[in-house]
Amino acid sequence: MIAGRPPGRPQRTPDPEGSSERQRVIREVGRYTGLGLTWALSVLFFLLIGYWLDGKLGTLPWLTIAGAFAGAAGGFVTLYRGLTAAEKGASKGKRGRRVADR
Repeated sequence: MIAGRPPGRPQRTPDPEGSSERQRVIREVGRYTGLGLTWALSVLFFLLIGYWLDGKLGTLPWLTIAGAFAGAAGGFVTLYRGLTAAEKGASKGKRGRRVADR
């Protein structure tokens, strides 16, 4: 038995390559989760504004529906811009790694 380590547990060796990969995956999951939440919250926000305006103007359900569509359209634009920016960043990163590997 090695002092300081409980029996039966394998010793962990630091893996700098694996940790950077793990950090990259966590960063990407966070980015895409943020994009999805942005879309969902924009739909909800505009839907609620439409509902509130419908209550004030007595036009239920037309402004609620319009608000939902406006939020979805705005959310999709933001989602598209975020995804294309992420794709451009990923392609730049891949090209940079190829040059560095040479």
